[in-house]
Amino acid sequence: MQQCPSCGFLLSPTSDEVLCPNCSHNIAKVTTQTVFSPMLKYLSLIKEIVLRPTNFFQKMPASGGYSNPLAFGLITHWIGSFFYYIFSVTLLPSSESMFQKFQILQFLNLQNDFVPVAKAIFSASWNLGFLILDPFFTTLYIFFNSIFIFAAARIFTTSKLNFEATIRLVCYALGPAIFAVLPGMGNILLLVWIPILLIIGAKEIYQTTSGRSILIALFPSLVLFGIIILAMLVFALGFFKIIFSFLQ
Repeated sequence: MQQCPSCGFLLSPTSDEVLCPNCSHNIAKVTTQTVFSPMLKYLSLIKEIVLRPTNFFQKMPASGGYSNPLAFGLITHWIGSFFYYIFSVTLLPSSESMFQKFQILQFLNLQNDFVPVAKAIFSASWNLGFLILDPFFTTLYIFFNSIFIFAAARIFTTSKLNFEATIRLVCYALGPAIFAVLPGMGNILLLVWIPILLIIGAKEIYQTTSGRSILIALFPSLVLFGIIILAMLVFALGFFKIIFSFLQ
């Protein structure tokens, strides 16, 4: 099924409309598909999300299916992770602390001549494991964030948008994950820009204030932070209870 190149709205294959029903983009200018068309559309979508997020989220349909946004989020994050894996294997030093922590070399009883090779193999294998599991972790991230952003939107706004709109927000806000292809500053950029996109997107799709959009976008992090603090308190109380029981 054809999509509007501007907003991603799904167009009917039998439609002869000149303008997109969702964003009024001139779809009559859509050219013949080539083998590079999907890649060009993908790069155009990332450019729109990263450089013009307000415009993108204003036009983003609140519905239209889960497959396209999920595919975008998973692919974008995996591409960033793939290049980070390449950089970690070829440019970054092996994790010395990892070997010391798990005492891998002592366990294997390797000779000194094989130590550099063992470090390289272990480092590559360790990062490759995370790369293979990246779609799984990204899916967990998407649904964890979506659940709490959706709950926060229902609590702090009058929006009646369904859960699909939140999934689309979280998936498309992963656009900056592509910055991981840049060694050094890439991870810093994505860690800063993804929350910013979530705030902008929440403001636009839920039609709320800047303050509430910040609260909505950061609500999953606040919940996670609260869970960690609660777990630490429970652990501390249990620890002190054991200590006091010994002292009595």
